[in-house]
Parts: sequence; C-alpha cells; structure tokens
Amino acid sequence: MENKSSASIGRNIGVFLYRAARFVGKRLPLPHGVKSRAKAQVLAVVSWLQQRSQNRKQLDIGKMVGGVEMRPEACGLVPGLVSVILPVYNQGYLIAEAIESVLAQTYQDFELIIVNDGSSDGVEQVLQPYLSNPKVRVYTQKNQRLPKALSNGFELAQGEFWTWTSADNIMEPRMLEMLVERLRGDPTIGMTYADYYAIDDRGELLQDPTWRAHNRKDVASGEIELPRDTNVLNTVQDNFIGACFMYRGWIGRCFGDYDPQLGIEDYDYWMRINAFFPIKHLEKKAFLYRYRVHDNTLSAQAQEHRILEKVQRLMNYESERAAFYAQPLSYVVDDVARKWLSRRGVASRQMQALPQEGRVPDGANQVVVVSIATLAKSPHRLHGTGALAVILDDDRADYVRAHDALSTGAVALAPDAASAARMRLLSKCPVLDISSGQALAGLRAYAKNRLFFHATRKADELARQRPERLLPPAGLGVMLQVDDFVQGGLENVVIDLAISLRDLGHRVGIAVLGREGHAAEAARQAGVTLHSFGKHPSPKAYTDLLREQRIDVVNAHYSLFGADICASMGIPFVQTVHNSYVWLGPDDQQAHQQADPSTVSYVCVSATAARYADLVVGLDVTRIKVIPNGIDPRTIDRTHVAENRARLRQAWGIGDDVPVFLNVASIMRPKAQLQLVRAFAAVVRQSPQARLLLLGRAVEEDYLAEIKAAIAENGLGGNVVLAGFDPDVASYYQAADYFVLPSFWEGWSLSLGEAVANGLPCVITDVGSAYEFYDHEGVEVVTPPFGDITELNCANLGTYLDARDPAFEQRLGEAMIRVLQRRGAGLDERFLERADRAVAYRRYAIHFADLVGREKR
Repeated sequence: MENKSSASIGRNIGVFLYRAARFVGKRLPLPHGVKSRAKAQVLAVVSWLQQRSQNRKQLDIGKMVGGVEMRPEACGLVPGLVSVILPVYNQGYLIAEAIESVLAQTYQDFELIIVNDGSSDGVEQVLQPYLSNPKVRVYTQKNQRLPKALSNGFELAQGEFWTWTSADNIMEPRMLEMLVERLRGDPTIGMTYADYYAIDDRGELLQDPTWRAHNRKDVASGEIELPRDTNVLNTVQDNFIGACFMYRGWIGRCFGDYDPQLGIEDYDYWMRINAFFPIKHLEKKAFLYRYRVHDNTLSAQAQEHRILEKVQRLMNYESERAAFYAQPLSYVVDDVARKWLSRRGVASRQMQALPQEGRVPDGANQVVVVSIATLAKSPHRLHGTGALAVILDDDRADYVRAHDALSTGAVALAPDAASAARMRLLSKCPVLDISSGQALAGLRAYAKNRLFFHATRKADELARQRPERLLPPAGLGVMLQVDDFVQGGLENVVIDLAISLRDLGHRVGIAVLGREGHAAEAARQAGVTLHSFGKHPSPKAYTDLLREQRIDVVNAHYSLFGADICASMGIPFVQTVHNSYVWLGPDDQQAHQQADPSTVSYVCVSATAARYADLVVGLDVTRIKVIPNGIDPRTIDRTHVAENRARLRQAWGIGDDVPVFLNVASIMRPKAQLQLVRAFAAVVRQSPQARLLLLGRAVEEDYLAEIKAAIAENGLGGNVVLAGFDPDVASYYQAADYFVLPSFWEGWSLSLGEAVANGLPCVITDVGSAYEFYDHEGVEVVTPPFGDITELNCANLGTYLDARDPAFEQRLGEAMIRVLQRRGAGLDERFLERADRAVAYRRYAIHFADLVGREKR
C-alpha cells in the first residue's frame, strides 16, 4: 500500500509541474526556442518522477517457492470457471439433450464450447437457439475427427477446470459441482473421475449384462462403479476412467493436443496425466453422468472398429513412452534459471550453462530454461530448441521480441496474473504459477510430453485447421466514439468498422464529441448515423443518447469521455488503442489511468501497442486484447499488374530493371524520411540506378524542406522521387521492387500490410506489427534509435526526432542493401487471407457480443 501511495504522489507531482509549466509558457512572451528548452527541462524532471513511481518489478526468483496450490490467475486461467468442450459430428438429433444437461448444472460458473466437426446432418440449425446464450460459444470446422476437434476446443478454453462431454451423453445436474468440489478440496490432485450410469438408445438404463460387467454389481441398475485408484491404468488394458471426469486447466495446457493417431485419444490422455499427476476417484457413491451405449458408440462395436487392436498399439506406445519419461531430464540454463531450479532441488549435474552466443547444446531429453530477458536478447537462437521454459521475472523485458519462440513450443513461468496476461497477448503457450510447489512438476510434464510427442509424430499429422466462431445473434446497439472526426487513419478505421458491424446486422452509430471534417462527411455518405455534439456533452445529454439509442456497448477510439457513465449504467466501455501513445504528456497519462477502472476492455491493434499501454501508460494488462487491423483485398488490382508497373515506371522515366524502393507515409518527422534519404545514399553507392520513391502528403513543410536539402547534399537528385499524394496507392506496390518504412512508431501499419500482401521484400523498424515478421524471409527488421519502444516518451521524443543518429542510418542502409539481392514473390495469398480487414471487424463483433453477454451473466 505504501509503494502504491508513493507512486501516486510521484505521478501527481509530475502532472502538477507539467500543467504549471504549460500555464506559464502560454502567458509569458518568450521566444519559441526558450520555451522549447524550458519544456524539455520540465519534461525531464517529470519523466524522472514517473520512472521513480513505476518501480520496475524484477523478482528474486530464488525466493519464489509457495504452497502446492497452482493459482489459476497466474496461469492465465479464470478462477472457478469450468470449461466444458462438446465436439459433435452428425448427432443433431441428440445434441440438444446433451446441451440442456450442461445448462442445467447446479454449478453455474462454466463456459460451454461446442465444436461442430464438419457435420452434414444440419446440426447447426439445432445449435442456432444457443448462440444467444452468454455461457455458450459455438465453433465450426471442416471434419478433422474427434482428437483435433477436442484440441481445437481446449485451445479456446479459459477455465480453471476442464472437462468434455459427447453429443449423445447426458450430465447429471450435480456433476460439475461435485467434481469441482473434489479438486478444490485437494490441490495435489491433477484429475478426478466419478461413477456413472450406462443407458441405451432409448435413454433407459442399460440391460445388456455383458457391457463392463466387471464394474456392475447390479446389471439391471445400469450403475457403473469404477476402481478407486489408477495404479494399473497405464499397464492393464482397461480404459476404466469413463466419461465423467475433470482435470485442471493448467495440466491440460501442459499436455496440449489429444493424439490424432491412436484412435483412443481419451485413454492415451489419461495415461499421460497419470504419469505425472495423481488421478483420484470422487470417493463418493454418486453417479454423475449417463453414458449412452448404442450402435453409434465405439465401445459397442469393439470388433468392427478394432478397438482391441488400438488398445494393444497404445499399450506398446505407452511402454516406449514410459521408458522415455523415466530418463532424467537435463537443463540448459541461464543464471536466473539455475537459481530457481537449484531452490527446487535440481542437482547441479543436471544443469549446464547456456552459451553466451552460438549454437544451443542438443539433447533428446533436454529442456532450455531461461529468463524472459535472455530470450528477448536472442529469440532466434532459442527458437525451435525442442522444449523451452521461460521465467517471467522482469516485467520490463521486451517479451514481444520473443513472439516466435513463445508461439512454437514453450512454457512460461509467471509470478502473477499480469505476467500471465502478457503471454496471452501473443501466444497460446501454457503458463504456470512459478511460486507453486507444483511448478517444477508442471515444467517436467510439459517438457517430457512435448519431446516424446513430437519425436513420434510428424508435423503434418498434428496440423490443425482452427475452427471459426459462429456469430452470436445480431442486433446489438454499438456506439463508436471519437473526440475529433476530421481525417486520417483512425477515422478510416472507425468508418470501416461502423459499416462492417452494420452489415453484420448491428445497430451502429458514431458519437462525435469534437470537431468534424472530411471523415464525418464520408461516414454520412456511407449511410452511417452520426451523433454530433461539437464538444464534450453534459452527463445528462450523454446518458440520454445511450438510453434513446438503446446502446449495448460503447467503443471509444482515442476518447475517454463517458467511461464512468457507461460503468454506472452497466454498458461495457471498450477502448481501441491505435498506436504506442508515445506523445502522451503526464496529464494525458493520468486521464487514461483515471478512466481505466471504468474500462472493461482494451482492444490494441498490435502487441507492441499493448505493451506500451501496459508498461508506460499504466493500463490494466489483464483487460487488454490484441485485434490487429487489416487490409482491404479488393484494393489489389490482380488483372493489370504488368500494365500498372509499366505505366508508372514510364512516368518516372526508368526501365523495368531499375530497383525501386517505396515508402508510403505522410511526410512528417515520426515517419523518418530524412533518415531514410541519408541511409539511401549507401544503397546508391552499391546500385547507382536505384530509386527511392516517397509517396505521401507533406504534413510538415519545414520537414519536407530538410528532406530536399538532404537529397541535394547527398547528390540524390536523380535517385529520390518526391511523388506527393496519390490515392491510387495499390499500383505503386506493383511498380516497386522493395518497401521501406523506418517509422519511429506505428500501431499496425496498413502500408506495411499491403506491401507484404504484394510480396515485396521489406525493410522496417522494430515498432508496431514488426514482430509478426521476425521470421519472414522477405522482411528486414531494423532497431530504431531508441531501441525499445517503451523507452520513447514525451520527454525524449523531440530529441530522437530531431537528432541525427549515424548508427541508425547505417543500420537502415545496410538492411536496404541486403534486400537488393531479393526479388518479390508475387501476391501472398495466405497473408491476404489472414490480414483481411473483414476478419478483424468480425472479431470486434464477437468481442462486443461476449462483453455484453458477460454483463448479462
């Protein structure tokens, strides 16, 4: 409490000094240069106060040894929530009863995730009524069979506890309640299971005396009483666990996919869990599930489906796996990992130091364990090392740089909910509570399982096509909110989002709280309703608008007004963060922090923007979601590529073989065209015919003059083309050979997305969405002058924008020279599909529906 109080005092003093200096500066008749220097001095003091108040959190990992409990929030899971997965394939005539049995549970803190695995019997019509239920999410996919349907479903799970059911089976009302109670009662248990009823096709208790006769005391009752321990589960051929079970979400994350190759994926999964964590019976006489035995049930057709052969194959596989699991695990570690593992009892002989540089040592039974700072420094070296564990001990380390390594086979060890949330921004990797006494067991389970699983399964066998969410019912009242609505990229996104949401069936309007311009007129011409205030309205006027328009959710774009009013009315207030807001002064940051408690969600256009909002602006990272912007595929002229290229090059007076670099951006200091021109001189020395085309409107005329002077100074008059503004940007990508964007900050660059879609080799600075292209063979990522984006702020912004940095210019020039050896690959259809803006706006619609549903739960 004392640290928070002192931090608040530091921030408030900084804001007071900033406002006082601004007040005095506006009233004293001082020269502009004097005012600029004074402002810089004041901002330096304010920045120092803010940095003191931020108290960088770097943990003493050696001391982080807690109890046996694994805190769900530190694992990125929702405490108490049960995730129920229901895969279905051609059982539309039965699924409604299965769904209703879940909805009727006495324990109501659950999410039901239904995965339609390519059914052809019209099951989606049966599911339609459930789309409006806030507890239910429905997905559909091409048929990939049960294991991949389960893996896809659990990848979407958010709960502390996991289970799955089938479309032909029925939960008893107290199933979730009693299984949750068992797991909560003993944190050492990894999984629990319970007795159940066997029923026939008609739903009556099964009378067949041969079906699991060894588990039935009274054949007429249909009661299946299971063994009370799992000592022989992995060695005796009997999948007795049954269909009534529950396991912890963090354990499910560690073991990952259900095996698509065995045909008895549930038995295999229980074996994997049983090898590392206790599986315990409910230990109460309670029959909590109704399992249907009929012609479509594999268990009733053992001979036809060769179940016995599959079980024997599994037993052989398990024997091989058990031998692998029995081998000791070795660790390649940095200093932070060595300290943590030593405290957990790992012997020094099992650890070897990670080399400072060069190749990482190989090992079939080895896991690399490093701090997030180590991974961020050399993410490419540790990418694809087999099994990787990352200790999140430093909240200022650039975890976005570790994007690729974290997304392709890693487990994270987190100290709190905020650290876990940061991982969820850019990766689906499992996250473990580093302070739990079970953290090392979880790490070992993850590493052993991953190493064996991927050594015995091919990548194409495990590949999954992700399912698509069925949209919840339309008709939400959505108000998009802006302060000024004049002209620019933000305004274009708001208009496109409004049109897209309207086309999806929602009632959409735009509230303009300030000035209007071309964007407002464009919105009206598109048929979008505008609510114009001209200034911040009174609370009553704002409240009246929300009520009259029956608004369900407000989505604010760089606008903070009304957050508290929406909170009082139970209306979700969602802020879209369009950029790394490096220009915010102390009073602006304070305004964002004051609106934070009333904001239910932040949608950031990139993980970089999210990281800045979290660590610098001070917003709650547990409420941040990343939804990248997208491009419009319709702007790409697929039929006149050669003609467009020839036409523009003829206008420039160059042949087809002259290398052309394209920069698409308004002419202004943050876009760094001046540094680009200076760097381009090195390219011209290598390739005298090379051209640099600057396409964009001059926003800062004095800056344009500096660029022209640099062109003359470097003798580039014949190499640099100042093309000005042209709305037909699409043709320029087809006429160019390379794309370069050396911006000091970006959100999610539309021009970069369009360049990649057109297959151009690119040179970009490490800002905005650059992390998406770290492993892209056609993209060179250059470190900007300030290094980490979180080091850039209103106090030093002017210095970086105005100062010359020869080292940066050299890095930029060298990167452009490297891409000279590459040629464009043509349209990137896969990227086009992924980056289609319709995908982003559809995700907005789903997110809004989920938030409104959460308010109703």
